[in-house]
Amino acid sequence: TAAMWKKLTFFVAIPTVALGLLNSYLMTQEEEKTMKRPEFKPYDHMRIRTK
Repeated sequence: TAAMWKKLTFFVAIPTVALGLLNSYLMTQEEEKTMKRPEFKPYDHMRIRTK
C-alpha cells in the first residue's frame, strides 16, 4: 500500500494544495483591485516621539 499512498500524494494531495494556493492568490489579486485604502487621519495620540 506504500505505492498507493505515494500515488495519492503526487496525484491528489499536491495538486489540491496547488489549486488552493492558486485560488487564494487570485482572490487576493482581485480584492486588491477593488479595495481602496481609507484616507489617512493624523490623530494626536499617534506617532508620539519622546525621550
